[in-house]
Amino acid sequence: MFSLGKKKKEKMPDIGNLPDISQQTGPGGDFPSFPEGLPAPEMPSAQPVPMPDKDIAALAPPATSPSPTKEEVEEISESVFSEKTAEVVKKLDDIKVWQKNVISKLELQEKEIGYLRGGINGFRDDIDVRLTDCQKGIKEIRIELKVMEKIFSEIMPTFVEKIKDLADLTDKLKGFSKPDRLGRK
Repeated sequence: MFSLGKKKKEKMPDIGNLPDISQQTGPGGDFPSFPEGLPAPEMPSAQPVPMPDKDIAALAPPATSPSPTKEEVEEISESVFSEKTAEVVKKLDDIKVWQKNVISKLELQEKEIGYLRGGINGFRDDIDVRLTDCQKGIKEIRIELKVMEKIFSEIMPTFVEKIKDLADLTDKLKGFSKPDRLGRK
């Protein structure tokens, strides 16, 4: 790619010693002649341009066709305009049909959302009623337990004493002397 070796220095012509060519003209008198001492540039040779196989005149419009009149131009422009307008109107009609479909679908969605909201609110109300009933039942059970606790706390000592008396009485009736629970005979 790149050579790191020494390049041969080409000797550049000294342009300071060139004659002024702005005043010189060539053999035809139109262009300045090429300065002496410099090699003349090579000019490309002129080659003939190939002609197409078809006749150029055949490509040109026929000379006998008259130019369109103003009325013909208006008719053509009106027909093109009416065609384009018909296309636009058809596309606008398609857009209107699409818009109606979208609106009807949105209305259905809104109705369904309304039904869902109503169902959710009803479900929520049912849950609230059931929770209130459960809370009432728990409150009633709590009250009953407190009443039973109070009753048992008043009755239990007497009940235990009466059971002990019955146990002693049965022991006397059987004639056995068993140690009681406290280890007494």
